[in-house]
Amino acid sequence: MRYIFSLFLIASVLMVAASKMKCLCDFSIRRVCGQDGRSYDNECRMKCMNVKKQCNGECPCGQDRDEDEW
Repeated sequence: MRYIFSLFLIASVLMVAASKMKCLCDFSIRRVCGQDGRSYDNECRMKCMNVKKQCNGECPCGQDRDEDEW
């Protein structure tokens, strides 16, 4: 019984730790503007925040900016 409880406790701790892990993104700087109006260093970091891309480059998105620039 102690063995099962120990396994349950370890599994619970691992699940909590995994849920708090941050996304692993590289350090490249290819600025993107999210639909939340904030600029992000790159698309990976934006997606880690569960934000969709509005355009490439800094916010705010302008009319002269090509969304498929890259």
